Amino acid sequence: MDKRIDIGKAIYDELQRQERGMIWFSNKMGISRMACYRILNSYSIDTELLCRVSEVLHYDFFALYSAKLNNKIRQK
Repeated sequence: MDKRIDIGKAIYDELQRQERGMIWFSNKMGISRMACYRILNSYSIDTELLCRVSEVLHYDFFALYSAKLNNKIRQK
């Protein structure tokens, strides 16, 4: 069975790697801290929202899904 991508955890991990806090993230995203916590606790999020997160963190989170898809295609 394929392992799901936990996008919330991936975003959290990137925030930690960049040593960024929740206040910084919520200010940059223009949303409440509660909304940021909902993102971090989600297994999936809207693509427009993921695009905004990617821009704010300067990290291509879509690449996680592309890599998974490419691996599946190669296995067939």
